[in-house]
Amino acid sequence: MADVKIRIHRVPIFELLYAPSGEVHNLVERTTNAVHIATLREAPVMTGAMLGTIGKDIRVAPGRSVTGIVESDDEAALWVQQGTGFYGPRATPIVPTRRQVLRFRGKRDGALLFRESVDGQPANPFMWRGLRRGTLFGIQSWTLNRMI
Repeated sequence: MADVKIRIHRVPIFELLYAPSGEVHNLVERTTNAVHIATLREAPVMTGAMLGTIGKDIRVAPGRSVTGIVESDDEAALWVQQGTGFYGPRATPIVPTRRQVLRFRGKRDGALLFRESVDGQPANPFMWRGLRRGTLFGIQSWTLNRMI
């Protein structure tokens, strides 16, 4: 009976998978860049403040994974992405907490508006659309995680 010995050289395999010059890292980086650009294009622009909060990162856990992340730390991005429902986030009408009326600027002309309460806003899943459009060029599997 013949003995078969297989010797695996871990250094070249780890370089292929996890090194910044490795093929896996390059694929994740290209995909993350494409998703980031697509997300910026999909983001609703009123003042442009939310665009500055959308960032990207590559995280490497050697021996485990290479992960590309596109994220925003702006709370408004969460409410735009998921919507607030017909009412506010706690399923109650959106009403003022410190004054008698809500005060905000209108979208069309910037005029100052006063309201006793407002309906919530519908979801505008711009990050989901950016993810879908950014991954069209290759064969990748991805998940969308909600992190609050």
